[in-house]
Amino acid sequence: MTDSIVTLLIAGTSGYACEVRNTIEQSVSRDLFDFHHYGGCFGPDPPVGAAADILAPYLGNDSDIGKITTPNCRIVLGVGNPATRQRIVAYNSSRFGFDQFPFHTLIHPSVMMSWIGHANIGDGVVIHANTVLTTNVTIGDYAMVNQLVSIGHDVEIGEYSVINPLASISGGVKIGREVLIGTGANILEGLVIGDGAIVGAGSVVTKDVAPGVTVVGIPAKPIGE
Repeated sequence: MTDSIVTLLIAGTSGYACEVRNTIEQSVSRDLFDFHHYGGCFGPDPPVGAAADILAPYLGNDSDIGKITTPNCRIVLGVGNPATRQRIVAYNSSRFGFDQFPFHTLIHPSVMMSWIGHANIGDGVVIHANTVLTTNVTIGDYAMVNQLVSIGHDVEIGEYSVINPLASISGGVKIGREVLIGTGANILEGLVIGDGAIVGAGSVVTKDVAPGVTVVGIPAKPIGE
């Protein structure tokens, strides 16, 4: 039984890390562990205010993670910026290796996924409460889908991308790597969102978005790179 106990560590110390902490307490993972528990957080700065209590204990900065001797530790990404997610994965994998501190896939138990043409979910993904995934959905490694998101059939979401609450992604949409989709955004069917693009909160996307471009509005229009 001891070998099945998994300690989850949050990479992040801000408000979003607190949301991840809550999801840990309520979640099940695709990995069928007999038992898991929360072991603390780490990041460049210690949590402050209410986050200090929610995320305690603070284990130190990124370099201190290697000093942890607790067996069977896994990291849950607790930052909402795609580029920062990528940096954390690259740093920890190069310094410690995936075998010592692998990244944990965390799925809230309220997430709805089809049993027919079920979702293909990568490593280190976090999916929060009340999100709906229909058929043949692919979510790349280290991506994050926040609460109350609707994802249609045959959608592909690239590595490290972040989908914020209440976003609606219609069928056949292809979202690239390190994309940020804002709260309440609506992406219409069959569109392509290029790598590193940003879709502003509340925007309605009716055309493809080129890589690295930020779009906002109804309909969404580019405002820069």
